[in-house]
Amino acid sequence: MGYPEYIHKIQSELISVVVKPFKGTPQFEQAIWAIEGCLEDFIQQARDELALAVESGNPAAIEQATKKELLMLHSRSAGSYKMKELMAYFDARRHEVGHGE
Repeated sequence: MGYPEYIHKIQSELISVVVKPFKGTPQFEQAIWAIEGCLEDFIQQARDELALAVESGNPAAIEQATKKELLMLHSRSAGSYKMKELMAYFDARRHEVGHGE
């Protein structure tokens, strides 16, 4: 089960960091903050979906919402970040839009 809308949201946030960075803060750090903010939003959405599923009493919906919440929590965990890959991704996008740090 994929979540392309979540990937798109993260990509949009990273592009915003490249196009409109904050002055005085390294762009890579801003990128990490953007990703963390997105993941927190995704976790909250998953929790809201789980609450609705529990309220409905639908076992299939509860199972699906529980899996989604666990996936989002795992995605946020620091151990799941692959910093070298993330830095390479960020560097590639920064050059695509013609900006550098």
